[in-house]
Amino acid sequence: MHLILVRGRGIPAPIDHPKQLVVTGLYQYVRNPMYLGVFTVMADEVLLFKSVDLLIFTAGWFVFVHLNVILYEERTLQRKFGESYTRYFGRVRRWIPGRKWPPEKSCRAPGFKSLRWRACSNPLGSKAANSCANDTLTQRR
Repeated sequence: MHLILVRGRGIPAPIDHPKQLVVTGLYQYVRNPMYLGVFTVMADEVLLFKSVDLLIFTAGWFVFVHLNVILYEERTLQRKFGESYTRYFGRVRRWIPGRKWPPEKSCRAPGFKSLRWRACSNPLGSKAANSCANDTLTQRR
């Protein structure tokens, strides 16, 4: 939630959609970490309470969320963020977490003698924030 508020400059709700595509934090492993977290809690409750009713509710909830994601959210994100979302969509899975999404560029800050190389903060390469100058790099002592 913090990443959506700070990096995306919005909230994950229809009243104030994020203004930037968030691809850091858990979003570099899976495209829908919040839904996946809720599903995990619900599935754990099914196992804990051994409830068929809760299993049916969880399955129905997941079908609803899945259809919402593929029929609304992904299309909306594609229209809003274009090529950036297309690259992200092609590299990060929808529901099953995978390997960390590797950044496309590396950079270093000028003026440091000894640096630890780090990925640019904007691996999607949007023109708005394609500068490495904003990245925080640590100097080895």
